[in-house]
Amino acid sequence: MEKTKRVSTLLLMALFAFSSVFANGQKESLDNKPLIIYLWDDPVLVSIVEAYEKAHPEIVLDKQLIPASEYRSKLAILLAANADMDVWFGMVANDTLTQNENGFIEPLNEWFEKTGADMKAVDAYDQVAIQDGKIIGVPWRGGAYYTYYNKKLFKEKGVKDPTYYIERDEWTWDKFAEVSKEVASGDGNVFGGLVHTWTPQQYHTSVQAGKNIVTRDGKIDIGPETFTFLKLRKQMEAEKSMDSLIDMKVSRLHYSQAFFKGNLGMVIMGEWFPGMLKDGYDKGSFIDFGWDDWGIARVPNNYSDYRTWGVPTMVNVASRSNNKENAFKFVSWLGSEEGQDVVAKAGAMPAVATEVAKEEFSTNIPDEESLIYFFEDKTAMPGPITKYSFEESLGVVAEEYLLGELTDDQLIPRLTELLEQSIKESN
Repeated sequence: MEKTKRVSTLLLMALFAFSSVFANGQKESLDNKPLIIYLWDDPVLVSIVEAYEKAHPEIVLDKQLIPASEYRSKLAILLAANADMDVWFGMVANDTLTQNENGFIEPLNEWFEKTGADMKAVDAYDQVAIQDGKIIGVPWRGGAYYTYYNKKLFKEKGVKDPTYYIERDEWTWDKFAEVSKEVASGDGNVFGGLVHTWTPQQYHTSVQAGKNIVTRDGKIDIGPETFTFLKLRKQMEAEKSMDSLIDMKVSRLHYSQAFFKGNLGMVIMGEWFPGMLKDGYDKGSFIDFGWDDWGIARVPNNYSDYRTWGVPTMVNVASRSNNKENAFKFVSWLGSEEGQDVVAKAGAMPAVATEVAKEEFSTNIPDEESLIYFFEDKTAMPGPITKYSFEESLGVVAEEYLLGELTDDQLIPRLTELLEQSIKESN
């Protein structure tokens, strides 16, 4: 009997020891479980992920690289098929919102609360990153539009540049039109301002007003602000202070070439333009002005808070991930100062301005004042966040109006008519 007890005790001890070893082994296995990350074949993205890998060797990354041209469609299929995935980089904001609605995204609120991780990147682009109170992703790359202006041309014309009016809270779209007229020659040889031919840009003031054009539930969301710039453009084209939208489309004049020619006072363009300007300058494309003869200022704005069109690129955690802790470590690192420094060093505009980012971008920006405007705090308006396709409708209305086929009073009814057709076709 005593012998049986001893055997039983030894067996229990052995079983306990085995269970402990198994549990520890299982924990170690989970800790070393590869973090499956989906991204497209962008050298910037690849270098960022590799930087994380180097800084965190304890986390094994399984990098799934997909060609950019196939990324959106393949990602949609993979998510719908419940493929093994912990993290993915989003390419388009509207896709991310659809993925969230379909339950593919892990809300990050509790993770941020539990870890106290840096939320500056989320806060900077909260209109996209937070939906219905849920943090659906971490913005890693920022976006914004600015006024790029030719300092030399302003000086030659004796006209005050945009910074003068910004300092006095007067840099509105009406002021942009007024200053453009002052800079322009009036005969088409020198234009004062330019908004490029892209259809959405003709509705810049609609974005700043927070209009979605068509909401995600299929309701039309337009108003007088939707057409504020379009009306100004018609006036400016008539005054020859802005080149004709139709003529630019026909000639296919690129906005960079328009600015390089030295006979354009201002162009409204995105955060990528400094890199293009540096490249153009290095190649000798600047005509009759030098590197120090251009600057960056705020985009025109009709609101008390400074609003610009800015859409971030986000990274998301999969709701079905079996490795959420490490997944959150990765995405929160991307939004941290360390991660944002890496983004800047990779050549992308970070979601949050850091000292390293300012230093990195200073080589592409000619002066300290421009650098301040480039990285200042701003309200980034994401533009239409919707699942409906209506860009063609916007383009039709813009061209009909600028060609004189629509009056001011016909703008809202005509766009409403076309949007209703788009919604019906989409449904």
